[in-house]
Amino acid sequence: MARKSSDPESLLKKRVFTTGEAAKLLHVSQMSVIKWFNEGKLEGYRVPYSKDRRITRESLVRFVRENNLPFPEILALQKSVLVVDDDPSMRSAIEVIFEDMHDFVVEQASTGYEAGLKMARLEPDLVILDIMLSDMDARTLVKKIREDERLKHAKVLGISAFFKEEDKEELKEAGFDDFLPKPFTAKDLKEKVASLLHIGR
Repeated sequence: MARKSSDPESLLKKRVFTTGEAAKLLHVSQMSVIKWFNEGKLEGYRVPYSKDRRITRESLVRFVRENNLPFPEILALQKSVLVVDDDPSMRSAIEVIFEDMHDFVVEQASTGYEAGLKMARLEPDLVILDIMLSDMDARTLVKKIREDERLKHAKVLGISAFFKEEDKEELKEAGFDDFLPKPFTAKDLKEKVASLLHIGR
């Protein structure tokens, strides 16, 4: 028997939800979802020439994360990525690459300090980390990641224009999972991400 589109498993595959569908996934009333939408707490958009509201999957996942709601089936919709690099053009370029990859939510940090704050909230599945940070040794940040119970699942991909093959062993011992020399192509990054997170490309 075919599943109806309103079944939770089918809903999880959708990319845009009505307020009723979002309510079903969050196990709350539709009025609660509409209230959050109207207050700007749950981002979305109105259907043109209609009173209907729509909420994207990215927005729903972000809302669950930011409000620490206990719905792991929602969080499973996307992998979270934190890009840490003091070069804004590099951060933006990496974020653009992820736009072509489904089911990723990407956040940026320009310093190790900012990354530490964002990791506590985001609990990323992957950290793409410039080995040469301006404010701290990247190894220090990786050490903090490895010591945090909530971040044990996180994979760390080191990137650097100064990476040498002979550095690999030392960085592995420091807690990095893999490395990518700059400059790299979108294909290079996608392959590394797929390998680290065990996903299809």
